[in-house]
Amino acid sequence: MSQTPSSLISQVVEYFESFIPKRFHVHLQLLKFGGVGVLCFIIMMAMLAVFKEWMGMTPQWANAISSFLIIWINYWLSREIVFGKGTHKTQKEAGLFFLFAGISYLINLVLYDWYLDIFHFLHYQIVKILEVLTLAIFNFITRKFLVFRKKMEPATQS
Repeated sequence: MSQTPSSLISQVVEYFESFIPKRFHVHLQLLKFGGVGVLCFIIMMAMLAVFKEWMGMTPQWANAISSFLIIWINYWLSREIVFGKGTHKTQKEAGLFFLFAGISYLINLVLYDWYLDIFHFLHYQIVKILEVLTLAIFNFITRKFLVFRKKMEPATQS
């Protein structure tokens, strides 16, 4: 019986996490969130450049399309690598993810356009880096505490 890529990735992540003490779990989660974020950022920047430079789109259209596509990739990676399955049913979890991704996307559109005006002397990709860093904080908080929320474990006596 063959394994799906999702289950294989989950098993690898769980194996490596077993070596990390529980008290460092949040630190590990931040590292994984950052790693997935960097990977998604690289993919998104490549798409942004392809759409703008090779396909002739405006920076705003290229940004809109690359952002939409990366949201799908990010959901899968966030669930499989960073947070795991939360307490919500899959449909509700996905719904919450895409709701907050939509909110983040609207913030993205406003921030990117605003940052392009403010930092008009910078290359459009540098402006995108500033915007992504700003949104990373919002995304981690909403995903950790609202989308992929886990049941609270009782504190253990030391």
